[in-house]
Amino acid sequence: LYLAIPNAIAALSVPLVGIADTAMIGRLENVAFLGAVATASTLFDVLFWGIGFLRMGTTSLVAQYHGAGDRRACVETLYRALILALVLACLVLALRGWFPSLGFRLAGGSDEVQLWAQAYFAVRVLSVPMVLSIFALNGFFLGVGNALAPLYVTVVAGIVNVVGNYALIFGAWGAPELGVVGAAWASVLANTVGLGVGLTILLVKYRNFVVAPSRRLLDTGPLRHLVGTNLNLFGRTLCLLFAQFSMLAMVSRLGDIPLAAHAVLWQVWLLVSFGVDGFAHAAEVLVGNMLGARDFIGARQLAGRTLIWGLWIGGFFGVVYA
Repeated sequence: LYLAIPNAIAALSVPLVGIADTAMIGRLENVAFLGAVATASTLFDVLFWGIGFLRMGTTSLVAQYHGAGDRRACVETLYRALILALVLACLVLALRGWFPSLGFRLAGGSDEVQLWAQAYFAVRVLSVPMVLSIFALNGFFLGVGNALAPLYVTVVAGIVNVVGNYALIFGAWGAPELGVVGAAWASVLANTVGLGVGLTILLVKYRNFVVAPSRRLLDTGPLRHLVGTNLNLFGRTLCLLFAQFSMLAMVSRLGDIPLAAHAVLWQVWLLVSFGVDGFAHAAEVLVGNMLGARDFIGARQLAGRTLIWGLWIGGFFGVVYA
C-alpha cells in the first residue's frame, strides 16, 4: 500500500487532467471540437500506451538490480532507457506526417472533426520526447522503490496542464485564445515542466547513483534484455489498444454527437483504469526486488496476492458501473 497508494494518486492525475480538458473543450460552441480532441487523444493513447513498455520495462529491470544491490546497473538501465526514449521520439517525429493521416483515416469522423484533430495533433506531437523521457525517469524511480517522485512529476505536470488549458483555450490572463490548439500547447508546456521536475529529483536525491556513462552502456547482453522485455510488454499493450481503437472507429462513424459522448464516457472509464494501475506498478517493483534478491517463493506469493487485489477491485468497480 505504501507503494500502491502514491502510484494510484499519480496515475489518477492523468485521467483527471483528461476530464478537465474535456470539460473546458466541451464548453466551446462547436461539438466537433470535443470529437476532434477525443480522436487525436486516442491516437496519442495508442502511441504512448504502445511505448508505455519503456516505463514498465525500466521499472522491472531496475527493481531487480536494486534488489540485488547493484546501483551501477540501476543507473545504467536508466541511461539505456533514456537513449531508447530519444531514439523512439526521433522516429515518431520523423513519421509525424504519415502516422496521423493513417490514424485519422482509420478512426473516421466528419471532415470538421478531422481538420481540428490534425491541428491538435500537429502541436501536441512536439511533447513526445519529453513524455518518453518521463517514462524512463519514472521507471527508474519506481524501480528503486520511490513512489513519491513520479507523483510529484505527474501532479506538477497536471497542474500546469490545467492552468495552461484555461489560459490558452479561452485566452485568459492575457494569453492568446487558441481553442483546441491551445489545449495541445498546454500539454507540451506541462510535459516540459514535468521532465524538469523529474531531472531535478534525479540530480538531487540520487546524485550518489548518477555516474558517468561507461562503455558498458552499449553491451549487447543488457541491451537485448531491455529490448526483449519491452517487446513482450509491447505485444500485451497492442491487444488493449486494438480494443480501444476499434471502439473509437465504430463510434466516430455514428456522428459528431455520439463521438463527443464517447469522449466523456471514456474519461470516466480511464479514471478507474489508471487508479488500478497504481497496484500494478507496486507489484512490478516488489516482485522485481524479490527476483533480484533470488527470493522466488516470496515473488510467487506476492504475485498471488496481487491477483486477489485485482479481482476484488475489479469486482467492486464492476458493480459500481453496473
